[in-house]
Amino acid sequence: MPQPHIPFQVNPLTVRPAMRERGSEVLHIFTRNGRLIQPKNTDKTTHALRIAVDTNGALCMAKMSLYTLAMSDLPISTETVSCLVCGEKESGIEAPDLRDFEYGVPGTYQLRKCNACDQLFLSPRPTEADIMRCYPEDYHGYQTNSISKLYDLLTEFQMNHRFNKYLELLGKRKAAILDVGCGDGYVLGALKKRAPHWTLAGVELKREIAEQGQKQGFDIFCGTLEQCTFAPASFDLLIMNHLIEHLHDPLLTLKKAHELLKPGGYVIGEAPNFDSLDRRIAKKWWGGHHTPRHLFQFTPKTLSRLFAKAGLNTVRVSAEMHSGHWAGSVQNFLQDGRMPVKLHNGRAAYYPFLLAFFAIPNAFQYVFKKTGILSFIAHRPH
Repeated sequence: MPQPHIPFQVNPLTVRPAMRERGSEVLHIFTRNGRLIQPKNTDKTTHALRIAVDTNGALCMAKMSLYTLAMSDLPISTETVSCLVCGEKESGIEAPDLRDFEYGVPGTYQLRKCNACDQLFLSPRPTEADIMRCYPEDYHGYQTNSISKLYDLLTEFQMNHRFNKYLELLGKRKAAILDVGCGDGYVLGALKKRAPHWTLAGVELKREIAEQGQKQGFDIFCGTLEQCTFAPASFDLLIMNHLIEHLHDPLLTLKKAHELLKPGGYVIGEAPNFDSLDRRIAKKWWGGHHTPRHLFQFTPKTLSRLFAKAGLNTVRVSAEMHSGHWAGSVQNFLQDGRMPVKLHNGRAAYYPFLLAFFAIPNAFQYVFKKTGILSFIAHRPH
């Protein structure tokens, strides 16, 4: 006997079993705006979405590949939020008309500023259910393969710079380190070479990326920091390089970090600096916007306030030498209809040369503490 349509929400599509005889697997696939997707052939449909439906019409299993479907047919689900740091409902628009110039995620977004605490946040923003669709397989944070020799040299310099900071905090003693948002374990591998006596672990949200690090033998939890199963008070150092701006609730994550740290342990990392010279010049093309993946923006003042609310003492928030946002700003400006080129991992072939070129103006910014990136250290009290 034919059964009625039963909707199931399967991120990012709504899938409805068609009117069918028992045992059949005929499906209608709709986007969120109700448009029916009709792939050109059955094989493509099967490849795009494999679904098993039991005789009661319940969805048993779904696995989909977004690459066979046009991005324009898959709008990102968004939500409107108020300030999650202080709870204030009122906010004003700080940066309108923000778009993704790197990976082409559809939609226009705006950055808002809390009227009470000055915290900056994206609203509307992608929902937690859809946020991973904003991180394609070629996302630069997942790629550790070489772009050019120049890029490799700059990356090695940055890694050595960061490692020296970790040494300042930990010395040569044995220590347990957790890299939050560790990707495929690249940083864990670099730390293992430099300090083999450290105990290393990581947290990565995207399963296929986490599995790459797990295959290298690293202890990587797949999920969010809040979901991780590591024992409380088990780490001396939590690394959060370019992480907190990506989080839906950074305060909640930092409270979890407080729980995982040993008394006297540290959180160390980097985040975009909204109070930077490059942001003021580049405006909506600023590389630090990284729309819609950067859900929050920070200044030294708002970052310190966030740590305090999580029970952490701010040790230092300072300007960091890095020309990445200058390079990203120029690339975004050119990609916005002026001189678009094919990007590899979200980067143009000329990107490494922009990094080198803007090292000089970045040094000038550093003198006035107005660089595009902030370096921070926070401490769990004894």
